[in-house]
Amino acid sequence: MADNTLISNYLKSLLQGKRKFNVAYDQKFNPLYVNDLKKILMIFLRYKKKGIYNLGGPQKLSRYQCLKKINLLLKNEVKRNISIKKLKLKKFKYLDKRPIDVTMNTKKLKKILNFKMSKFEIIAKKMIKKYKINEKIFEAR
Repeated sequence: MADNTLISNYLKSLLQGKRKFNVAYDQKFNPLYVNDLKKILMIFLRYKKKGIYNLGGPQKLSRYQCLKKINLLLKNEVKRNISIKKLKLKKFKYLDKRPIDVTMNTKKLKKILNFKMSKFEIIAKKMIKKYKINEKIFEAR
């Protein structure tokens, strides 16, 4: 789980025994699955697309919403002890100032795509299965 994404970092933390999380609920972004990015790049290369396109996934989510969606996919025995506290982004101490809305307008991109981009829940489900999160956490008890 070395891809350093929101999903993999959360799952890795769970496997390491972490059960309490503080996450921003007010900052929105649209996560993009890396395999969808590969497909998009292939379309641009194959059809020699030019111009400026915003890249982003199909859903506008907060990190809080993402973790909640992941938890819905976990077994009850696993998610029972997980605590997710939602905080405003300004409560986190960052060196730089971060905007609340970092979503991308992908309307122009969607017009040239010949596939539907992957929803967050589908990717989370794949990663939970791939890393056997439900089984590993349950076995560790």
